[in-house]
Amino acid sequence: MNKMSTVSYYLCENPLSTSDENAYMARVKNALTLDQDDLIEVMLGKNTTVTRQDIVVVLDLLKESIKEQVLAGNTLLTDIFKARVSIKGGFTDYSDEFDSDRHKVCVNMNAATEFKKDLAYSAKLDRIKENNNAPMLKQVYSYATKSYTTELSAGGLITIKGGYFYSDGEETSVYLKKDGVGDIVPITMIHTVSDSNILCNLPNDVEAGDYKLYVSHGEGDDAKGDYLKSMITIS
Repeated sequence: MNKMSTVSYYLCENPLSTSDENAYMARVKNALTLDQDDLIEVMLGKNTTVTRQDIVVVLDLLKESIKEQVLAGNTLLTDIFKARVSIKGGFTDYSDEFDSDRHKVCVNMNAATEFKKDLAYSAKLDRIKENNNAPMLKQVYSYATKSYTTELSAGGLITIKGGYFYSDGEETSVYLKKDGVGDIVPITMIHTVSDSNILCNLPNDVEAGDYKLYVSHGEGDDAKGDYLKSMITIS
């Protein structure tokens, strides 16, 4: 397994930005996803005096010990993480008891502060070109007018034309962004998604005005998206 020495990133338009200062945002390009077996292989490569079974035993003991101590109500603070439990939900009075229908046991785990600082300080960055699998918007077809247009009606059935709309295992999302305000309106009535077409209905209750149309697939820092270059006007 290759040693990852740099964090690769690329820039893309920021769909939530309302200022030129934050018009673009950085996306970290995922390299590998490692499971516990992969991590064991990495550890074996760093220390030839231990065996795979040694590491498996230690990891199992670590997991068992963490579970035991956290469920005893203790707070764990290690070099890597902090863990504790809390209880969510209100109680009617002092004599009220825990009720699983109203209350929930929450496990809180966070990276240790010094560990996060060390990771950030040690990171080496490498800017790359934007992922070419990001959605690419070209035009919008309105079934009401039977034409390609940017003049649309609330609730109208449309097809968004472009490319890279479908990504296996990732959800495709469509949004409207109100011009000059920054309000984000999700388009939830999506009927079909192919690599080059999205068939959907605009929201019935969307306010009239000018909007940017945005399509993305994936979630969080892994999301990739694009705007339609022209504004659309909804009446």
